[in-house]
Amino acid sequence: MRRRGRCAQWALAAAARALHVGRSTATRQLSRLEETVGCRLIDRDARNFVLTAEGRAFLPHAKQLLESVGDAIAAVATSEGPVRGRIHVVAPTSFAMHRLVPLLPSLLVAHPQLQVALDLHAMPARLIAEEIDLAFRTGPIDAHSLVARKIGEESLVLVASPAYLDRHGRPTEPAQLADHPFLDARSEGEGELRLAGAGGPVRVRCKSTLRSTDPLPLVELAEGGCGIARIPRDLAEDSLAAGRLEIVLPELPHEPLVMFALYRPGRNDDPRVRAVLDAVLDAQKRRPSGPIHAGEALEPIPSAPVSGIRCLTPMQAAR
Repeated sequence: MRRRGRCAQWALAAAARALHVGRSTATRQLSRLEETVGCRLIDRDARNFVLTAEGRAFLPHAKQLLESVGDAIAAVATSEGPVRGRIHVVAPTSFAMHRLVPLLPSLLVAHPQLQVALDLHAMPARLIAEEIDLAFRTGPIDAHSLVARKIGEESLVLVASPAYLDRHGRPTEPAQLADHPFLDARSEGEGELRLAGAGGPVRVRCKSTLRSTDPLPLVELAEGGCGIARIPRDLAEDSLAAGRLEIVLPELPHEPLVMFALYRPGRNDDPRVRAVLDAVLDAQKRRPSGPIHAGEALEPIPSAPVSGIRCLTPMQAAR
């Protein structure tokens, strides 16, 4: 009961921290807003802190207004001045740790007034509602009214520990994969594998023993003998070199894992978004096996039937 009694205080305190003001200041600002609109927007007492019907009707318009203010500021920000301010970035853990985090030290040295808020999770559902400036996500992409820019492709491999394969046998054809526990980097759906066989594409329905929203934990699970995992080859390189993992069916290639950067329309002109994107794309071009080369047109997003998504070529993105 005591914890429930403090939930309103916690909610208001969290809002105050997000605004970088004291709780009493946030309370006064909320009261002034309600006086301006002429109605109560949030019911709050010792136990509750919930939107009223009027508050629920007001909220989407307020978010749209704040978004417009941010776009207006970005539109007039000079590209010659220093990159400053906070950027909220969301990325899958494996991509962040292997591709994004290594770039941050030099990025922050080059732009000392830039502040990066980095969230590590795989599913940035609502960029506008969650005030996300830039999100990285694997395709196919199905989202409304967002700009999607292809960052690169990762080769996928099936791996398992040598000890596991010694005990359970090494598959010699795709159909045999269905007899093994499958470690999948997807939170939903069945464990279907699509491979390129000699006679054309091959689909195998596997038994998903474990699913993860990110492939990084699957490396250790595969090393521990939990089954066969499908992961980006870059994540497996150290384990393969050390003999802790072995590639299964190496002669059959997989559909590549495609990474996209997502942001709201107009944010390509935001110096903060441009600074992070440029750093990621430059690093991709420098990779020895990087799939993106200077001047290469970015392909349309695969399996993205929803209108409102914009895929950019390098020339379009530079405008």
